[in-house]
Amino acid sequence: CVLTQYTNIKLTSQSILNGFNSTQWQARLEVISDEPLVVIDGAHNENAAKSLVRTMNDFLPRGKVNIIFGVMQRKNYISMAKELKNIAKGIYTVSIDDEKSMDAVELAEELNEENIKAVNIGDLMTTYTALKEDEDTPILICGSLYLAGMAKKLLSH
Repeated sequence: CVLTQYTNIKLTSQSILNGFNSTQWQARLEVISDEPLVVIDGAHNENAAKSLVRTMNDFLPRGKVNIIFGVMQRKNYISMAKELKNIAKGIYTVSIDDEKSMDAVELAEELNEENIKAVNIGDLMTTYTALKEDEDTPILICGSLYLAGMAKKLLSH
């Protein structure tokens, strides 16, 4: 390792492995509740959505999730939603507290026009409160790092 060649820092393979094992990446498959299972992921583009779907399929191989989905206007949210619908029991749109956010009602309408069933039932807290009543279905909150931050602030205990 270059770091050990030019400094007095001693790194072992074990210390590097320990570092990787203890690293936490906020808003990347971050579990904020166990009952019901609630996961926040900042996936905000098509490739990230594909990766998220693969990981969720590994994590919950036979299960479907209720997705709370909010995006920024300039993102390719149709392609993201096309990926996410593969793991969705339902897609519930929310607006993000930012002027560049896609309006939740418009987002649901556009997704439905693309044959991606989506509904808006209110803001993030209203949607979360309604969905958590179905304790058997995990909730995935994704579509934007802004939404992930909002969710962490509102929903973390």
